Amino acid sequence: MRFTPALFHHAQTLLSELLRSSFPADLVVSRYFRQHRELGHGDRAFVAETVFSVLRRKRSLSARCAGELTSRRLLLAALACLHGMNRRELDVVLSEAERHWLAQAKAVK
Repeated sequence: MRFTPALFHHAQTLLSELLRSSFPADLVVSRYFRQHRELGHGDRAFVAETVFSVLRRKRSLSARCAGELTSRRLLLAALACLHGMNRRELDVVLSEAERHWLAQAKAVK
């Protein structure tokens, strides 16, 4: 599985839905994947694992978001700090401001 902007978009969209929803996360994820059948097995696994890791570690990831708690920042923090993706891998989805912020977010202990 190769990380792409489209895959990031799916993860960000799903995370936004989960953060707004009052329904159980597994139901929201299942519904999202039924609506997006173009996602392959590996893509679904990546999106689900990434989104659930944000939900599990939301509190610690929030501390890294520097006051701007958005689904995008939570997702970027999770990919960099929990999943070990480096800035070069994430470059396809990062703005210049996010590159600077991500360097600081990774330094938070």
